[in-house]
Amino acid sequence: MSLTQRKKTRQTPPSDNDSGGTESDVIKEKEKEVLKEEVQRLKRKTEGRGLESWTTTPEYRAFFREKLWGGFNMLSQVTFNKEKWISAMMLDPVTGLDPPGIKIRAAEGIDAASSFIQGYWIWSKIVENLAAVNYDTNNLYLAPYDWRLSYYNLEERDGYFSRLKRTIESFRERHNSKVVLAAHSMGSSVRSHLSPDELID
Repeated sequence: MSLTQRKKTRQTPPSDNDSGGTESDVIKEKEKEVLKEEVQRLKRKTEGRGLESWTTTPEYRAFFREKLWGGFNMLSQVTFNKEKWISAMMLDPVTGLDPPGIKIRAAEGIDAASSFIQGYWIWSKIVENLAAVNYDTNNLYLAPYDWRLSYYNLEERDGYFSRLKRTIESFRERHNSKVVLAAHSMGSSVRSHLSPDELID
């Protein structure tokens, strides 16, 4: 091979196979990109509405009190235990409620919507700013709900709207002042399901 031929060989751009990675490396990179996009999509959809398992059957015992929607545990289950995670999250197609042997409930408390996963805050910065103007757990309440359920089943299974109405009334009586409701995303339509009579001072 002459010196000229060697130079030409060096100047030839590498093919896909010579790009420093095997075909499986390329597939892994694409899977990572898809997973990253899925995380962003899930983050937008969940808006902090964490769901946790209260199922105690042996098959799902490992999920007990774990977040199956929101947080790193969800990402882990979706990645490594997808079939079981899907069956735990699915509702009964006839009743629209939990299937037999499964119990998923909305996570409770302010932490339920502070962050989606570490580094992706949802309400935590807002809560922090409210704390700076004298809000705390005595005058601040998060009303999480199971976003999978119809409004009817939210009340039927969880007594959601009845409990929320009692909480609003309790805050109004205890503090002798108006109660401010802040809703976001799907929560806006949930809040609009309360009748106007229940929101009037």
